[in-house]
This record gives sequence, C-alpha cells and structure tokens, in this order.
Amino acid sequence: MLKIISILMLLLTAQMTWAVKMATDIKEALYLFEMKGDFSKATKILENVIHNGDLDDKTNAYFYLAKIQDLNGNASISSLYYKQSLTSAQSPADAYWISEQIARLSPQPENLIKQKIPFKQNILKSFKSPSQLFLLFEDRNLFQINQDKSSQIPLSVPNTSTIHHISSNGVWYSDVDPLQLYFQPLTAKSPIKSYPISNKIDDLFTLPGNQALVLSGNSLFFISNDGIRFSIKDRYQNCSIMGLYEPLNRFLLNCPDNAIHFIQTDTGTEDYVISQLDPITHFKIESNFILLASGHSIWLYKPDEHTPLVWKYSNVNIEDLSIFEKKIVLLETSGKVTLLDRQTGFPFSSLQTDASWISPMAVGSLGLYSKDGRVTAVDTLLRPLWSFHLGIALQNRPFKINDLLYFPLTDQSIVALNTLHYGKTPLLSTVLVSQAHKLASKKQWKELSPLLDSLLKIEYGNAEAWFLKAILAETVNSTEKEKQKAWSEAVRLSLGDSQKSKLILSRYSQMINAKFTHFLQLSPKTSYPQFFGYKKNLYTVDVPAQTLQNINPETGELRWIRNLGKLTNSPVMANDENTLAIGSGFKVHIHELLKEEKIKTLELPGKPFHIEYSNNAIYISTWNGFLVKVLKPNLNLAWSRKIFTMPFHFTSKGNDLFVASLEGELLKLWNSSGQIKHTLESLHTTITHLEAKDSLLAVANADNKIFIFSSNSNTLLKSISTSSEINSVQIVEISSKIHILAGLANQEIILYSLENDNPLWSFNGAGSIFVSPIVNNNIAWIDQKNEIIGISLTSGKISHRFKTPGGASTPFILDKTIFTASPKRLLYAFNLPF
Repeated sequence: MLKIISILMLLLTAQMTWAVKMATDIKEALYLFEMKGDFSKATKILENVIHNGDLDDKTNAYFYLAKIQDLNGNASISSLYYKQSLTSAQSPADAYWISEQIARLSPQPENLIKQKIPFKQNILKSFKSPSQLFLLFEDRNLFQINQDKSSQIPLSVPNTSTIHHISSNGVWYSDVDPLQLYFQPLTAKSPIKSYPISNKIDDLFTLPGNQALVLSGNSLFFISNDGIRFSIKDRYQNCSIMGLYEPLNRFLLNCPDNAIHFIQTDTGTEDYVISQLDPITHFKIESNFILLASGHSIWLYKPDEHTPLVWKYSNVNIEDLSIFEKKIVLLETSGKVTLLDRQTGFPFSSLQTDASWISPMAVGSLGLYSKDGRVTAVDTLLRPLWSFHLGIALQNRPFKINDLLYFPLTDQSIVALNTLHYGKTPLLSTVLVSQAHKLASKKQWKELSPLLDSLLKIEYGNAEAWFLKAILAETVNSTEKEKQKAWSEAVRLSLGDSQKSKLILSRYSQMINAKFTHFLQLSPKTSYPQFFGYKKNLYTVDVPAQTLQNINPETGELRWIRNLGKLTNSPVMANDENTLAIGSGFKVHIHELLKEEKIKTLELPGKPFHIEYSNNAIYISTWNGFLVKVLKPNLNLAWSRKIFTMPFHFTSKGNDLFVASLEGELLKLWNSSGQIKHTLESLHTTITHLEAKDSLLAVANADNKIFIFSSNSNTLLKSISTSSEINSVQIVEISSKIHILAGLANQEIILYSLENDNPLWSFNGAGSIFVSPIVNNNIAWIDQKNEIIGISLTSGKISHRFKTPGGASTPFILDKTIFTASPKRLLYAFNLPF
C-alpha cells in the first residue's frame, strides 16, 4: 500500500513539475519576443508547448502565438492561431475579444453551415455524449456522428428488442423472449451481460463502468458487471430517473407524488425527499444545486445544506431551462427568455422570442431555437449576436458536439452549424442579400435571379431572399403558383424578426388588399388563435402562455398583455364587452377587460362545462349537472339548481332558458328561478348543439339530425337529416324569414328553410378548421384553406374573397373589419366591402 502511495506521489510531483516547466516556457517565450525581439525562438518554444502541454498550456500558447504573429504582420497565420485559441476560451470577454481579432485579421464572410447529412428515415431515438452522437432511425439503422463526419455502425441486436441506451461502450437493450435486460459491446455480435428483469423497462440511466439504474414496473434495480447490486420492489412505480447528485452520491427519482426521492447508491436506501405541490416538469442537476420547475415556479435547492431551499421564482410557465455563464436561463411558453441570478433568483434581463428550446452554444453565446428553424445566438445580456434561418422545421432540439451544433430537420436530414461564430464577421448570406438588394434597386432582374438561387442554397430560410424572389416573380410575370410560394415563404420566415417583417408585411398587405397584416406575440404552441372584442378593442387568449392580449384593431400592434393565472389546455370561456369569464377547477374567474382590477371569483358546485352571457346575467353549467345564474355587474348569485346528473347544453332567450342533457332530454326553465317551466319532446340521443333565436329553438344531435322547435308553443316543427356530422347550427334571418344554417364535418355549408324539405342551397367547402361561418349582413364568412370567403345567404354563391396565404382560422368581425389568423400566428385584417 505504501509503495502504491509513493508511486502516486511521484506521478503527481512529476505532473506538477511539468506544468511549472510549461508555464516557465511560456514566460520565456514572451520575454524573448518582447524584450529581445527574437521572433523565431519565441514561436518555437510556444509551438513546443502546444505539442507537449496540457489544455490550459495549449490555450495560452495558441493565444500568445496569435498575438506574436499578429504583431509580426502575419495576419493569416495569426488568424489561425486565434481560431484555435477561441475553441478553449475561458470567459465571455476572452471569446468576444478573440473573435474581434479574427474578424480584423480575416474578415471574409462566413458560411455557418458546415455539414448537411441526408438520411432516408426519421430519427427514432438519439443518444448523446460530449464528443459524439448516436442516432437510431426508424428502420433500426444506427449512425454515429463525430466532429465533421458521420458513419453507419452495424447493430447486431434482435429486431424484437427495445433499445434503451447506446454509447461507445455498448448497447443496453431488452428483449421479450426471454424478458431480460442485456448489455452488448458496440461492435460485438452478442451480449456479454444479461440481467433477469421480468417486467418492461420504463427508464434506464447509465453510469461509468457499465453500470445502470433501471426502473421496471414497480421495482428499482442498480446493476453492474457483478450483477444486480440492489433491488427495491413496490415503491417507485411510474417514477422517472433524474440522474445522480454527486455531492451526496444519491440517485434522484421524480415520482407521481410530486417529489424527488434521494436513493443511496451503495444500499438503495431512501434517505431524503424534496416535495412539491405540483408535478415537476423540468429540472437541472448541477455540481452543487438542483433546479426544478414545478407549478408556475422555479425552485433552486442545495440538499446538502442546512436550509435546502435557496430561492423560488414565481409566476412563470416554463417551456425550457438552462444554465449559462453561472446564470439561470428560463424560456417561458410565451417565448419570453429571462436571465436569473443563480445566487438570488433575481431577474436582470429578458427578451421576447419565438424559441421552443434554449441551450449554451459556446462560451458567452446562448442559442435560441424555434421549431420552424430560426437559430439565434445572444450574449450574456441577451443581446443578439447573430441570427440564421434553416428554413425547415426542426424534428427536435439540437445536439452540440465539440464546436458544432447538429439540427435534426423534418426533411430527414441533419445540418451542422458552427457554434464559434460571434457575429463579428458578416455571414455570407447577409453579404449576398446586400448585393441582391442593390441589383433589385437597379432593376437588374436577370442578374438577380441566379444570385437569389445561390443565396437560398446557403440560407434557405432567408426571409429577405424570398421577399426579393417574390418581387422578382411579380416583375417578370411568373406563374401564380411561383408568386404564392415566394410570398408565403417570405412572410413565414420573417416571423421573429421585427425589422424584416415590417418591410415584408407592408408590401404583402398591399398585394393581398389587406388593411394590414401583423405577427401576433403569441406562444409558438398557439396555432389557431380565436378573437373576441367590442368597439375599438380586439382580444385573444394565449392559452399555452396563460395570458390575455389587447390588440389595436387598426394596426395589429399589441397594446397590453395580462397574466391569467393557471389555465387548463381547453379552458371554458365566455365574454361580453366588459368582462371575460374563465373556468378553473370548481371556480370561474371574472377578468375586467377595460381596466385592470382585482380578479373576481365565483365558487361553483362543480367544474364548469359551459358559460354564457346575457344582458344582465352570467349562466354557468357544470359537469355534475348544476346550472348557476349570477347577476351582473355585482356578480351576486341569483340561483343555483341541480338540473341533471351530467353535463348539459343550455341557451338563454328572454324570460326562458332551454337546456338539453347529453342524453337528449329537453327542458324549458324559468329564467327568474331556474325551475322547470315545460318539458319538451325527448330526442333519446346525444345532443351536440343548442341555439334559440326569435321564435325558434334549434337542436342538433350525434345522429346528424337537426330538430326545430317553436320556442313559444314548445312543439316540434321540423326535423332535418344531414349527410355528415354537424359542426355548427345557426338561426339566421333572410328577407324577414327564418332559416337554418348548418356547417358539416364534410365541409358542406347548407341553408334550410322551414317550408321546404330540401335545402335551399349547399356549398361544398374545403379546409375550414371548425366549419362555423360568421354571419354578417346576409353574408356567411368562413375560412377555406388559404383564404376567407363570403357566401351570399341568398344564392349560396361566393360573393367575396380575401387571400390569406399560409392559412386562416375562423374569422371574427369587429367594427367593419374582418380578422383571421394563420397557424403561424399572422393576423390578417380586411375591410368589409359594405
């Protein structure tokens, strides 16, 4: 034992002596150059350090060689050494300074894309380490990606197996016959280890030395080369493995009881728990702390300290989080990025983005990645360094390997970008765009076309290139399809860049005869925003971001944004001109629209199912069959009645309320008391829609039928059979006569009269999201793929068209303007033609 210790001490002493020698050599080289002017000897000494020193020695040697070559007038050689030094820069200040020197010495524009690897299949799973990436495809082909190269690796595991992890050491997989867990070296033909785990593997976390922590069924196993070191049964069902917290040498499990369970690595004993009120959705395990996202808060814990909770940051809905330059970075669902001080949790910088993921790119460079392919790098204060658009949607978040960032795209390819670009030198695509603008200004169209083609090969997602391509297409009379393609791409790709989008959308609005087009500042998860409003106020609720937005209907600009608190994925909502009612749990929250006041809350006897406003009241039905009436404006309870034992539809009309159970029972209630006034004919089938207007009550059911009742005499007047599922039913008046307008799931829109059995007309539509027309002045407005059309209620023919390239949602009409939004959150506004 003493002999081993002596050898280790000798090795350590030798290593320290060598490190001192390298440091001394660097000082000698600097002395020879600065004091003696001996360029040759100085460079030779530094080159020797590069060949023989450790990483820190090499970093310093590259840096000083670059400075010496620079001072000696060798710009190209100096630039090469600075690039080597940049790969191991120690601080953001060093990285920024070195990149400035590279730009000064070698100012050539840079092409960010370093590699594009086409594949024939979608990625099934990915397994990453700092220096390599393994990609398992749907056809079970395995590729390994290292710096600047990729190669296919033969995978000799059974086709029936489930692969859990792949690294350079080998493959962990399970098979069904027999049901066991196996470990197999990467190039081997058969496994070298098997473990008798009899249930399906739910989660597996690997450690050095071919060790793994495994969750299977309701059991936890820790396995190594020697077999199963410990197993725990009936305790951790439906948990997931977070990782290893090294300061305490504990495995961490995230469990359905909203807690982190700490498991001793040697015995499997649980000895510590961090409990939360809400599920833990995101986490980071660092060298001396644990960061959690739970509920609407971020929590930083140091479990090995006397007071584990260090700080809590609230009122955020987290999409992603990261650690960047000793700071906490939060990406909210709304796209807002915030920097927090790691010691205090205090926010000191924020930025609104369209990002879906965040991660450090390099020293002093944070990457923001949107699902549609935009890549933005920002500095330590969230100031933009550069932006680049891949033009193709990302399949999932990128992977960093050494100095390259790999982006898996939905076109079944992977693109690698250089992470060591700091925006000090121009991008090649930026230079070409500038040249293209000059050609366009001089109307040199023949020269412009090939330049744009070259530019789009370098940066397919360059919005300005597509904008100029659209202008070119209009000028040279290209086909309508080519024009639409260019404009659609220009608009889509300008999302997230306020300067470019302002120019592009201004010209685009003129082309489609829009009042304006404007990008909405909504969460990337919001595909088809719905609008409501009154007079000069346009509103939308961003459900994923849990916010209410007030939009200027004259310009599309955001006026203000308010937090609505926790919302479900599909909240029950209704509104009038003054308030917005939103269901949450066993409550309804009433938000003032015209002024910011304290939110009023209505307690309910059940979870809200449907909410409806009248002139003087708010009505709420619940999932357990209650109907509640609350008087406006003071929100005093008028009455609460148990109507059915299940949820039901209802609608108010004057002194009456009509209710329909999901099983087809129809009742008329006294509006003043909620008591039964009359029992209508039972339909004995599931009711889907209910509307009362004038003297009629329209009821639609799941059997594709519409029943028309007299709301006065309560008698059935007519039944209508339709050819498809009914999406919407409206009672409309045309030339003083009452008609029924129905929207069907097969995209048909049909108008019925009370007198005739056959429809007055039928319109075969295509691509409507909800097939629910908005009726205004005898025109039924509806979204149809890439346009909004107006259908004359008199003839059933198209009377007006508004182009919306990129798609549209159900329109909304406010103050003689019709609004709609595309899936990419582009707001269109058109003046009504009357």
